[in-house]
Amino acid sequence: MLPTLLQIVHALSLAVWSGAMFFFSFFVALPTIESMKRFAQTSGNWLKLSTEQQGTRLAGEFLDLVFARYFPFQCVCGFLALATSLWWWNTPGWLPKVRVLVIALALGGAALNYFVLAPRVHDLRTERYSDDVALAEKANAAFGPAHTASLLVDMATLLCVLIAIVLIIWLPKETPLTP
Repeated sequence: MLPTLLQIVHALSLAVWSGAMFFFSFFVALPTIESMKRFAQTSGNWLKLSTEQQGTRLAGEFLDLVFARYFPFQCVCGFLALATSLWWWNTPGWLPKVRVLVIALALGGAALNYFVLAPRVHDLRTERYSDDVALAEKANAAFGPAHTASLLVDMATLLCVLIAIVLIIWLPKETPLTP
């Protein structure tokens, strides 16, 4: 019973993690940014926005709310996937070790975004709209590279999670009694 429950938790944590990442990245974030840019340039919009930059800022405000839940959610899914994968660590062969390593890398990417990159991008996003022109220019110059780093880490995390999902095919049929 326990091995089956571990396999279920393992598979679900990876499936939910990848699904959330894929959906957010490609069906929420990108369309939101593009839609808000267009919305801001639509005459008579109810927010009285007039420039593409204002639309981008509006999208950033919305996405910032989502990021506050997105990265912690990834970390929870990653923790569950890693904890269950450790159960098979002593299984003979190299595949259980690869599984743990891939999931640990994915969890590391989620944690890096949650604790380091996302807060930096948030701060820079806020500062780039500052009334202090020098601060705004400095933040605007740093925002692109920081945002790109966060995106690349997120996509690398998604790739690791997808690899871990493929590795589900080769989960051990029998689980060692000790993790």
